[in-house]
Amino acid sequence: MERKIDQHSTPADKIALFRALFRGREDVYPRRFESRKTGRSGYSPADKGEIRDRSIRHRDPQGWPSPDYLHAMRTGALPRGCQKPGRYLGEGFDDARLDTLFLTLPVSWRGTIAQYAGRLHRLHDRKREVRVYDYADLNVPMLARMFDRRCLGYEAIGYSILLPAGAVPGWPAEVPLPIEPEWKRDYAASVQRLIRDGVDAHLGNLFVHATFLLQRDAEGEDRARSATEAFLYRRLETLPATKGRFRLNADLPIPFDGCGRMEVDLLFAEKRVAIELDGAQHLSDAEAYRRDRRKDVLLQENGYFVLRFLAEDVGKHLDMVLEAILRTLAHQTERSNRSY
Repeated sequence: MERKIDQHSTPADKIALFRALFRGREDVYPRRFESRKTGRSGYSPADKGEIRDRSIRHRDPQGWPSPDYLHAMRTGALPRGCQKPGRYLGEGFDDARLDTLFLTLPVSWRGTIAQYAGRLHRLHDRKREVRVYDYADLNVPMLARMFDRRCLGYEAIGYSILLPAGAVPGWPAEVPLPIEPEWKRDYAASVQRLIRDGVDAHLGNLFVHATFLLQRDAEGEDRARSATEAFLYRRLETLPATKGRFRLNADLPIPFDGCGRMEVDLLFAEKRVAIELDGAQHLSDAEAYRRDRRKDVLLQENGYFVLRFLAEDVGKHLDMVLEAILRTLAHQTERSNRSY
């Protein structure tokens, strides 16, 4: 029966265990440690290519290296890891096998980011991708500003940045949020409104898609308008007060612009509420402005309450848009009740 080796075993038995585990690996050897603080001593696995004061160790509750750790060391499958203050990583540290950085202390200078991430950029035949996990408390304004500056540093050296759901509690994990400070400034309030009312991955993607299209004037306003309509319709479909009430791109039997019908972006036929979403060209083009006014007059003459929003505001001021729609529906309901 094989004898169990634990913290009470003799030094000779412990060394024999290491030699048995790493037989054939000349680069792995047991290293003795002694703690001046606790008085404890023992052995830990080490290899010849390791920096002496590397501190990450995977141990069991008794303080011994875990079986999985020992097996990975013995087979050479253990990912290279180190846990060090930044001053060590910035002073000539070099290990080509490193491919992941966990940044847990806030810094903001781009030069520091380039120095830390540069430790991952050494060429190695088994390295295909490098990643940086940056831990930031975005609920603290100062730390959020430092994170914004770090993001600029990451982008400057070629990284793509994904903001996970953990940074915004309640946001779907599979929908990355843009990290640009300007985007966050313009759309943060709408993100919070979406979270408050409930948001799934499909709705989140529509929202992000619509906000990006709004910023790409060269792509054409029609695309931006279409994305905004899809997002607002989906949002109304997921709110109890408006679910199943609105039709998208509905036709009305009202002659308009030489046609025998009129199309409105969103229509609640029962309450006779029409919603129109306008791109920026509706304000810059005089003829488009006149056409919109004619359309509003015809809708009002036929008993419809018209709500008109800028497509841009659906993204930047979602709270205002939703509140206006809900107030109008409440007003129309009260008006209908009085008529009876």
